[in-house]
Parts: sequence; C-alpha cells; structure tokens
Amino acid sequence: MIIKKDNLSLPFEFPFNIYTSTISPSKGDEEPVYHWHDCLEISYVLTGQGYYLVNGLKYDMGPHDIILFNNIEPHYWTAPPGSQMQVCSIIFDLHMIWHSEMNPFDIEYLQPFLKRNTNFANKLPSRSTYTAKIYEILLHISQEFSDKPKGYTLMIKAKLLELMTYLIRYFQDDTKTSELVDQKKAKLLRLNEALTYIKQNYAMPLSLNEVSSVACMNPTYFSSFFKNTVGLSFIDHLTLIRISHAEDLLKNTNSKIVDIALQCGFGSVSSFNRSFKKIKGVIPSEFKSTN
Repeated sequence: MIIKKDNLSLPFEFPFNIYTSTISPSKGDEEPVYHWHDCLEISYVLTGQGYYLVNGLKYDMGPHDIILFNNIEPHYWTAPPGSQMQVCSIIFDLHMIWHSEMNPFDIEYLQPFLKRNTNFANKLPSRSTYTAKIYEILLHISQEFSDKPKGYTLMIKAKLLELMTYLIRYFQDDTKTSELVDQKKAKLLRLNEALTYIKQNYAMPLSLNEVSSVACMNPTYFSSFFKNTVGLSFIDHLTLIRISHAEDLLKNTNSKIVDIALQCGFGSVSSFNRSFKKIKGVIPSEFKSTN
C-alpha cells in the first residue's frame, strides 16, 4: 500500500472543479495507491460497478451511489475483473464554504466533512429517499458547471449548502463522537512515515513497537489506527510487502528459496512457505516452477 498526497490546484476566486473518470480493474501485482488531498470530495457513480476503500472499509459502488471524502482521508478505488465504473467527482476547497472572516455559523455546514469518520459514514445509504434527493442536487451542480449560465457560481454554492444541510439533517449519527480533522491529519502524516519505514526496511525483523515509535504512537493505539486506516493489521501489511518482493525474486532470479526467504525478511523457510501459500494459494517452489 502507498499513501500519496495529490496536490490539486483549484482557482482562487472559485475553488471548485468537477472530474469524470473511468475506474478499471487493478492489476494483480499492482500495489494499491491510496490518495488524499486538501480538498473536499463528493463522488457519484454514473455507470458500472466498482469499489471504494477508505478508513479500513470496502464499499460496493453502483449507479447513483454517492460517497464523501474529507481532506485527510486516503482512499482507493478499483473495479472487479471485466468491469469498469464511470465516476463523477466534485472537488472543492472548504474555504469556499467558510473561512475565518465569514460568519462563524457557516462552519456548521462543514460538519459532514470535519467530523467525517465517526458520526458520518462515507457512503450514503443507496435506498434512502434523501440519497436520491442529493443525487439530483449533484446532477444540478454538474449541469450548472458544464453550462456556466449567469450566476452559476452562486447557484453551485447554494446547491452545495443545500446538499450539506441534507447530510446533517438525515445522515448524522449524534450517538457517536467525532474526531476533528486537524487531529487525524497529524496522525495520518505520522502513519505515512511508518509506511515508508516499513517499505524501506521490510527485510529486517520489524516489530510493532519499533514501527509505532516511528509514528510516535503508543503500540496499542498504533495497531488500531493502522488497521482502521489501511484495512489490514500491521503484520498482514508487512507480510504482503514481503510476499510481493519474494514473488518478484521467484519470477526473475535463480536464487534459492531459502535465500529469497531470508532476503525478504522471513525467519525460516517454513514461515515463508506458510505465508506465501496463505496469500498466493501455492508454496514458493510450486509458484517458481510455473512462472
């Protein structure tokens, strides 16, 4: 897994844009690249089927489904084999809705993003009447942005405020506490340092205590935060990286299996065989003989 920050450039006078993209299946040996950005995002599916992965959860997506991301949530998308998914993404800066010189009341509109992963879910319920209403608003916003009639920027902002009011009214769970964005952003940056450290030192006998110290977190908290963000436990993530490198060596070198096991951080051939079969379905020697 790679976590990458996208530096999206939005016009200063109207920090808003819409992108349409086609999501294709990932290649089997392709390492997932999760991206995040300083902008807020509302994406909706036009056609096809696919998946979004965010906050350790995998969301099945289809036509008319809607998903939200704030400015610190790494997310990744893909499609099942033989399928594609066409997605429209509305991107805007939070300062388009509120900044320090505006009415303090207006910051309330940003609750669905500033309190993202605790009392608001990323994906809106597919069968909700209000999800359908929000989908209509998104289509209206997209049409305004495409046609650009007189006053379109005012209409787009008005529609965004209407949309976020629906989110607050019908999709907020007040029984759950919230984690503020600034707090999680700092943790995310430290997690990224830990992921880089794992990638650079996978061949070493890494421990949870060692890697959590890189992130300046308590090992117990780091373990929970890691799994909730990445979607895998620390040890499962480390094992996947080691197996990925071992797979490359098995395909492209004549190295002995025992040497590959040691080069990739496994303490013994037996543990290498066990981990490799769990992930690839065959033991290393069988994989090597067919590739």
